[in-house]
Amino acid sequence: MKRILSLALAILSLILEPGAVFANQPPGPVLALAEISILPIMMLFTAFGGGYGILSQRKKRRRGFLLALGVILLVILSFVHQASAFLVCMLFCFIAIIRGITMISWGKAAWSNEEAPERLKEASPRRLITFGSLLVIGSVFISGMAYAFMYYYPMSPKRIEEALEKYVAYEIAGARIEAEKTGEMRFGTMERDLYAYRVDSVIRRGKVEYGKDFKSVTVYIPPNVTTGYGYGWFPFFPFNYIVSYPSYRGDETGRIRMIRTHEQFEQCPVSAPVVKTVSENDIKNAMADLRKRE
Repeated sequence: MKRILSLALAILSLILEPGAVFANQPPGPVLALAEISILPIMMLFTAFGGGYGILSQRKKRRRGFLLALGVILLVILSFVHQASAFLVCMLFCFIAIIRGITMISWGKAAWSNEEAPERLKEASPRRLITFGSLLVIGSVFISGMAYAFMYYYPMSPKRIEEALEKYVAYEIAGARIEAEKTGEMRFGTMERDLYAYRVDSVIRRGKVEYGKDFKSVTVYIPPNVTTGYGYGWFPFFPFNYIVSYPSYRGDETGRIRMIRTHEQFEQCPVSAPVVKTVSENDIKNAMADLRKRE
């Protein structure tokens, strides 16, 4: 227990550094869930495996309230930054893995009633080994999930749709202005400075493709756009299957399409359902804005 408390104090010292205290990146929902759930899972599996019956035969130390209070305080303080929450989650997973290994060793010792210690003779070896093994596997899975989602901040679908709708409106507006001058609609004529046309920077993380002679345009926003802060990563396999992610597509028709996927770079197909359509009013406003800048 002293070693565990020493490790907890070491992690707490990292949490309380000035950079973390003034950080603005708290843990995402999946990382927070992993951190909060691991100890209750450990307690549940210990109870199912019969571990508390064995632990109760040891010398009792009345420190349960202080230990619970320390854990709650550690979790609350760790929420100042996702890295701190990840470290605390790893600490809890390590404790749970040690508990699982201990239960497995108890189960193996209890398998032979003649050689087993007195406190293990009435224990169920199958339950101890089964739930001890499940606890180890579950703890490893939760630790991997915490790492996979540590820097995952999903962007709001509404924000992506609005940005894509505005960008497509400006592309169509630029093509119509070009048609007034040359008699042909050609896309990609406006400047590539997206900020100058008040288009959200989310488009920069997408992909714009023009057809032959710039007579068509397709904009893809795949799920790899995971954050609005300019960084972040997409959860790796198999943790990417925990949740689904939107993949968008917009084109010269003004239709915005969307599918949900588990793959990072999957592009939305043309057969996907339409979730939004660029209005004629938005195109006219974009044309008026472009003419002001000529």
